Amino acid sequence: MLQQLDDRISTCLERAEQCREAAASEIDERVRQQLLDLEQQWQQVAESYQAIESLERLVLDQRPLPPEIDMLPKDFPPE
Repeated sequence: MLQQLDDRISTCLERAEQCREAAASEIDERVRQQLLDLEQQWQQVAESYQAIESLERLVLDQRPLPPEIDMLPKDFPPE
């Protein structure tokens, strides 16, 4: 799953760059602004995938707690 996210992040960043490059050479101001808006949208999608990737890494890095820590107070017999 992490590799898929890396691929998607790379694709989004490439598309953002393509929009930026196309905007730089665009004569029509309206079209240029649309391309810059698309660039920002691709950047936001990439950032969303990066957030998902960070959360996934956090989950994958979690290690189970030892049984004595995993027990809640309700699990102990009354004194």
